[in-house]
Amino acid sequence: MNRTEHFFHRFDLIGQFLLLLTAGFSGLAVLFSKKEFAILYFMLLFVIGCWQMLSAFIRGVGYGDSIKSTYFFAALSYCLLLTVFLSLIEMLAYRWEFPLALWFIGIVPSIAAIWYFRDCVQERSQNEQNDRIDLVPSTLPSLNLKKPLKKIRKKQALFRYL
Repeated sequence: MNRTEHFFHRFDLIGQFLLLLTAGFSGLAVLFSKKEFAILYFMLLFVIGCWQMLSAFIRGVGYGDSIKSTYFFAALSYCLLLTVFLSLIEMLAYRWEFPLALWFIGIVPSIAAIWYFRDCVQERSQNEQNDRIDLVPSTLPSLNLKKPLKKIRKKQALFRYL
């Protein structure tokens, strides 16, 4: 992995982590205190989605990662289908509108964001293991220690008699 790719992966992970952390705290605030934080939560989900789609596009198309390109096209398809289904949800009775919108706009993207972040972290740790320098190469020349040991024993034998 070259330096640009290394920097991008690190920058991407830090950005995703901070966005997910902020979204997690605002999601907890929605659950346990004021519902006014819901707009912040949904706005953060939108920003996380944009960030991750751009990241998946760069990693998938730019760096040739097939999993990230699959995620990008799946997320893009989801966004396109969501625009169609949101118009259908509005046609349903009012009592189903909010739970369905919450599911398709809140819960599914949250799960996808966490999965993508976890996949990026696993890829990063795998790349770090592959980039480590092997201090003891597996192809060492065979060391013949018998000759030096024989010389040492001969010298020890000489000094014994002195």
